[in-house]
This record gives sequence, structure tokens and C-alpha cells, in this order.
Amino acid sequence: LAFDIVSYHITKDIFLLASLQNNGLYDTMLDNSQLRFNVYPKGNSKVHTISGANITSPDNTATNGVVHVIDRMLYRFPEVYTTQYVHEHQNLSKISLLIDKGGLHDQLKAQNITMFVPNDEAFDAVPNFNMTNLLMNDTAIARNITVNDSVFTIEV
Repeated sequence: LAFDIVSYHITKDIFLLASLQNNGLYDTMLDNSQLRFNVYPKGNSKVHTISGANITSPDNTATNGVVHVIDRMLYRFPEVYTTQYVHEHQNLSKISLLIDKGGLHDQLKAQNITMFVPNDEAFDAVPNFNMTNLLMNDTAIARNITVNDSVFTIEV
């Protein structure tokens, strides 16, 4: 466990802050793991983050690399696609069914998406909602769940 924690905090190359690209992914020493670098405006300055942690003291050079101090431990999130998360939660069975019927798995495996999915109770609360009619119309499913790279509901 200690090896995995430390390895997840180390990249496979030397990167000074100026060489990191906004929204860039960087391989770590832990197999199949990456860190995401982001830059956010904050007043007249910028905030630099690595996988959500603030870089508080960047570019501390050493003879064999560079150290960037961050304000929290990094956590490796489980490698689960959004659709897998939806399918594994019993109270999301109706949206899961729509994703299946609409053939949207590949489209929803894209990087950088956020899904706001209604739970089953939300579907049940919509007056005159007819799931059977919607399931018979694949085009309506795709139109109501995805538009280009954004995932949202137009109307039900």
C-alpha cells in the first residue's frame, strides 16, 4: 500500500511548472495511473492543481528531478466509466435502461464528461411520463441524453 501511495505521487519524467499543459495527463510510476494538471484563474493570479490538489510550492529543483509541494494527498479514483457507475446502482435502473436502449455506451465513455442523472424516483415523479414509448424511439433517447460532447436532458 505504501508503495502504491508514493508511486501515485511521482511522474515518469521531470516537469517544471511551465512545461505542464492545462488539462494535461501525466503518467505516474503507479501502473496505469495518470495525474491531471489544471490552471484556474484567481483574481490577478492563477491556481495550479494536480488531480485537484493545489500546488503550493512549485519547481523545487534537485539533482535528479523536481519537487512540487501540494496541499493534500492524491487519491487514485477507481477506474469506472460513468455508464458503469450508473449500471451498478439499483436506484438508477431507468436511466441505465435508456443508455442501453439508445446504444450510448461508447459515446458516454469520453473523457471529461459530467452526468447529472435522474434517479428512478425522479422518473416516477414526472406526470404522464411513458417509459415504454420512449424506449421504442432510439432517436428520442439519444436527443434527450446527449448533444455533442455535453450530456444533459433537453426535455422528457
